[in-house]
Amino acid sequence: METPKKKKTDYEALNSGLMRIPQMDTATVRCLIDLGVSQIYHLKGRCANALFEDALKKRPTLSKDRLYSLKMAIYFADNEENLDKNLLHPSVWKHEMR
Repeated sequence: METPKKKKTDYEALNSGLMRIPQMDTATVRCLIDLGVSQIYHLKGRCANALFEDALKKRPTLSKDRLYSLKMAIYFADNEENLDKNLLHPSVWKHEMR
């Protein structure tokens, strides 16, 4: 009987400063790192849709849910000093028109 392969841990993503963003997952951080975004301040003023389109070019099977995490991360970066805690979950951004 074969043993299941162990899932690789993305230590670079886990140790990234982007993980300071509440509710941020390592898959989204990996997408951002692959796009050259390695710090929270790199997200300020960015467009989530444009980042998502760039990420899709690298990974065509990327889930639409990743877009909501990107929107949340940009909100966090743009409003770090005055955050609405209710907006710090990706699911909220499915319905936000930002």
